[in-house]
Amino acid sequence: MTESRKEKPISSSGTQAAAPGEGLFPIVGIGASAGGLEALEGFFAAVTPENNTAFVVIQHLDPSHESIMSSIIQRHTKIGIYDGADGLEVMPGSAYFIPPNCNMTIRDGRLRLARPLDTWGRRITIDLFLRSLAMDRGRQAIGIILSGTGTDGTLGAKEIKGAGGLILAQDENQAKFGDMPKSVISAGLADFVLPVERMNETIQRYIRHAYIENEQPKEDESGPEEDNLNSIFLLLRRKTGHDFSGYKPNTICRRIQRRMAMNHIHTIGDYTRFLKDRPLEIEVLFKDMLIGVSNFFRDPKAFEYLESKVIPAMVADKNTDCPLRIWVAGCATGEEAYSLAILFTEAVEKTGKNFPLQIFATDLDGDAVTFARAGIYPEGISADVSEQRLDRFFIREDQNYRVRKSLRETIIFSAQDLIRDPPFSKLDLVSCRNLLIYLQASLQTKLFPLFNYALNPGGVLFLGTSESTGNFTQLFSTLSAKWKIFRQKQGTEKRSAFYPVTSNTGRSAAVYDIVKKELPLKPDLRSMAEQVMIQDYAPPGVIVDHNFFIHHFMGNTERYLSPPAGEATLNVLDMAREGLKYPLLAALRETAVKKPKLEYTGVEIKKDDQIITIDLSIRPLKEPVADYFIILFDEKNYRKKEEVPARKTNTGKKDPRMLNLEQELRFMKESLQLTIEELESANEELSSSNEEAQSINEELQSSNEELETSKEEMQATNEELSTVNSELQSKLEELNTINNDMSNLLASTDIGTIFLDSELRIRRFTPAVKKILNLIPSDAGRPVSDITSRLESVSLRDLAEDVLDTLVQKYIRVQSDKGEWYLMRILPYRTVNNVIEGVVITFVDISELIEKEQKAVQFDLIKSFLNTSAEGIFIRDGSGNSVF
Repeated sequence: MTESRKEKPISSSGTQAAAPGEGLFPIVGIGASAGGLEALEGFFAAVTPENNTAFVVIQHLDPSHESIMSSIIQRHTKIGIYDGADGLEVMPGSAYFIPPNCNMTIRDGRLRLARPLDTWGRRITIDLFLRSLAMDRGRQAIGIILSGTGTDGTLGAKEIKGAGGLILAQDENQAKFGDMPKSVISAGLADFVLPVERMNETIQRYIRHAYIENEQPKEDESGPEEDNLNSIFLLLRRKTGHDFSGYKPNTICRRIQRRMAMNHIHTIGDYTRFLKDRPLEIEVLFKDMLIGVSNFFRDPKAFEYLESKVIPAMVADKNTDCPLRIWVAGCATGEEAYSLAILFTEAVEKTGKNFPLQIFATDLDGDAVTFARAGIYPEGISADVSEQRLDRFFIREDQNYRVRKSLRETIIFSAQDLIRDPPFSKLDLVSCRNLLIYLQASLQTKLFPLFNYALNPGGVLFLGTSESTGNFTQLFSTLSAKWKIFRQKQGTEKRSAFYPVTSNTGRSAAVYDIVKKELPLKPDLRSMAEQVMIQDYAPPGVIVDHNFFIHHFMGNTERYLSPPAGEATLNVLDMAREGLKYPLLAALRETAVKKPKLEYTGVEIKKDDQIITIDLSIRPLKEPVADYFIILFDEKNYRKKEEVPARKTNTGKKDPRMLNLEQELRFMKESLQLTIEELESANEELSSSNEEAQSINEELQSSNEELETSKEEMQATNEELSTVNSELQSKLEELNTINNDMSNLLASTDIGTIFLDSELRIRRFTPAVKKILNLIPSDAGRPVSDITSRLESVSLRDLAEDVLDTLVQKYIRVQSDKGEWYLMRILPYRTVNNVIEGVVITFVDISELIEKEQKAVQFDLIKSFLNTSAEGIFIRDGSGNSVF
């Protein structure tokens, strides 16, 4: 919305596609890379099964390695954990993990998988998913950026924020690798910066708000909603100077409701009072109003039409003496301006013509303009910009792309309020995409005549795919109805626009009424008086910087300064009229070095056939604007040059003093000319040296790009290895636990056990087996045949070989040299994959059982003897009880 437009529409007006997510449940997209395992464990440990939210985890995984991340996380949470699959429906109370070597997106609530074109190339899997999530869920989309290197996730977070969703970033102090969360935080996209343990609680509070559940806010007793909105508009206008009352109410209300959800406020009246008590929240709301999503070549088909059908004709018809002038109104973070610059640069080169390209890119959001002016974008732009254009127009820097200087210099970025500030003029193309849809009809009717005024005859107007010229067909003809490209009709009347254009809107009038009643403005009488005095009494002048470029004109300076022919310039020396340049240069240099208040009197300037005499004054400005100078032209008198009579003596000859002065002046001019020539010669030498240095710099830059490419590949590999290492570390800890359990089990059992490998070498044994075999810990790895045993007439090696050959278990009773009996069991050692890798021999002490068996046999013999005896036998025990 506003001029940082390009956001996903979220209005419920029915004309916008923001209905994604209505009536559905929120989905949380989580992006993580290196160091993300610990963060994910901490996050999911706080997630309970009762939540009505689904989670999708996107990581940078080794494409050749099977991930065990889902099984690791399952141990830390009670919700269902699943590996993502194509067509799998996402359900609340569950989490889904991206498989290796896949790009995963979401559409209509189902996961979609696709193989990446470049397996080991740039990793933007997080951006891809978050962008699809923004389209699928709208304001019910939630993005979380956890530990990781690079900038993947920043552009996706921008899409979610533009769609009205929520963005959380892991606290940099907690993140093992802070690049990814830092990138999102630096871009101003993070709504909350939290430790992972607190994120789920914040999300659950947020999604319970009416804004997420697509319900109307609660009724407020403080007054009608419109009165509260007017109060909010007033607070914004007083704090920022910008009036939002001309924007569509649905769009404004959605942004206000989002901030209400963030602060857990349920009525607009309460939020109005909240704003009055917290001026910082006004600034945050203002920034939220300006959130926009801008990509390179957004709506690619529209740019393809522009590239193939419109731009070639514009370039071919352009006179080489005139620059191509383009205005991108509402440029957001600059992607569209650079996209147009790329297309026009390529088109100009194809024709072989050589004329300058001037692109003016403006936006209401000063921070967005600053970002665009820097020309540094996350690596995720590789999804929108071709490899060839990335190589030609961008320089790889760490995990970002920087716009090359040659392209950057074609664009002038500036903060501008389109609905209040004057427009540019004499333009060949105006691009104003996805801004008009947020404005009420009263504002739109003001802007189309403004565009008509700004364009040259036959100029092109480029709008968003949901916009049109409406009732202004008399001003514009259609070039492409599908892609909303129009041409200004030649011969149409051009009228200057009236500013501010919002002054006639009904809602603005209401705002201004509130201003009069509640917040009267106190005039600054001193400033008003100073302005009148400057206009009426101060001599004309200019303010220049240390490079002699003019930043401000005071009064009419046309008699002293004139723009030179050729390329436009604001250098005061280039604009100085004859006779003024050299005194001005000397005075500026002396003032810059010594910082005095300097005045030259009697400076003569030639203008046409006139000689103008002035006093030249130069004063340095004080802090906070040091290195600026004010130049005043105080005119004393002027007269036509031919009216200046030569002073003569009585003999009719010139006065000798005049001759001496003229001769001295001629010598001074010659000396000055020689100095100028020497300076120009030195400048040429410096220019030559600069060209050589530039050539060397280009070679170094080429080498640096190759190194950056190698670094990028190594970085991607390192991230994948880090993820694999984290998984392996977790698996190792699990194996250590199992190993400890096994060791304690073996140590505590009375069953003697010995494990042999496929070559019948000892692998491990239990302490109980030492009573049978003479084993010590260092015997591990020795053949079992080398070990002496206390068993009588038993060859463990022969028995083990037989089991390995037949894979049939053996059960044998054996006796030790001490008379102890054991049940020896020999069976194959099978792995989980059913591979035989040795044998296991167990010894169960059955001495007591054997003894009882022997006693039972003896008892049976005695009993049999007694039963067959002819004598009567009666047996009693010691207590006199009958036994037999």
